[in-house]
Amino acid sequence: MVRLLLIPVFAMLNHARGGGAWLGVSALLEKLPGRGIFYTSPLAALAAWPALGWLDSLIFGLTYLLWGAPEWGRWYTLNREPRSISGEPGWWAAILERYADQIPIGQIVDPQTGQKRNDFACFTIRNTVLLAPLAFISPWLFLLGPLQTVAYEIGHRIKHPGGVPLCELLFGAVIGTALALVV
Repeated sequence: MVRLLLIPVFAMLNHARGGGAWLGVSALLEKLPGRGIFYTSPLAALAAWPALGWLDSLIFGLTYLLWGAPEWGRWYTLNREPRSISGEPGWWAAILERYADQIPIGQIVDPQTGQKRNDFACFTIRNTVLLAPLAFISPWLFLLGPLQTVAYEIGHRIKHPGGVPLCELLFGAVIGTALALVV
């Protein structure tokens, strides 16, 4: 029963990682140096410890940091906003876009550039690869990458524009549910 507390805890932690606007902690996070992921990763590992034990919670915390640190703002609106709002892609994002944009399922033609793009593929591949170390804890956790895309799509369908905080809460709840039920 205590494991079910992981669901709201991770919903809040993941939203705080993204800025925490709906929780009212964004002003506090802005005062701290660095990004929210640097503070929420150790808290996520600590929160996972009772369910996972120390070694798996350490793997979880490090993977959460690995997943949250690299850029992904170009894709999290899932084809709803232009990529130009995030500026030019870094080297690895440019490589990912070069190949993932060719996947036809979920592909659109960008109205600004006239180029084919596929934020669904970029987002899913990025998250699945960066969350892959969680499969050492449980093979079922490999599904978190695709489930993040599902959570963000649901969040954007409920509220867009401005749905990203809801998406963060939803995916955090998915993480908490996975840890509570799968592990």
